[in-house]
Amino acid sequence: MPEILVVYYSRNGSVQQMAKLIARGIEMVPGVSARLRTVPPVSSNIGETAIAIPEEGSPYVEIDDLRACIGIALGSPTRFGNMAAPMKYFIDQLGSIWHDGVLVGKPATVFTSSSSMHGGQEMTLATMMFPLIHLGMVITGGRCIIERFAKWCKRSFDRGMLVCHPFAPALGGDGGTAVPLS
Repeated sequence: MPEILVVYYSRNGSVQQMAKLIARGIEMVPGVSARLRTVPPVSSNIGETAIAIPEEGSPYVEIDDLRACIGIALGSPTRFGNMAAPMKYFIDQLGSIWHDGVLVGKPATVFTSSSSMHGGQEMTLATMMFPLIHLGMVITGGRCIIERFAKWCKRSFDRGMLVCHPFAPALGGDGGTAVPLS
C-alpha cells in the first residue's frame, strides 16, 4: 500500500501530537497509509550521538523512508522563526536524495507549533518549504486539509503521474499538466 511519510521533530510533544493527528487523517483515505517517523535530536557535545532507536515515540526516519513514500508531511516546532536544529540537520543530509531526484514531483505539506501566538510560525513553515521545493517537491497548503492531501498523493501514485510540477517541461510536459513517471 502506498505510504505518505509524516516526519517530525518534537521536544515537548506538541508537534508529535499534531503528527499523530495528521497520520490519522491520512489513514482515513482508502488505499493510503501513513508512516510516522521522527528525527534524532542533535547534541552540543561533539561526538555524542543519539541512540539508534528512540526510547519512546516513532522510529527515526531513514533515507529509504523518503525513497518509498508518495508524499511527505514535515513538522517542526518554531525556533525563532526557523525549524528546529534536528530537522534542519536531517534535511542537510539529503544530498543524495536531491542528486537522484527521488522526491521530484511528489506532494509535500508542512506543519508547526509554537508556545506563543506570534512565535514566527509563518517563517518556520517557509523555512521547511524551501528545502522541499529545492528537492523538487510540490508544496500544498492553505485550504488543503490532510484528507485532500492524502487523496492527491494517492491519485498521483495510481496514475503514475507528476501533477502540475514546475519541472514538467524538462520531463516532457508543459509545466501545468501531468507527465508520466518513468
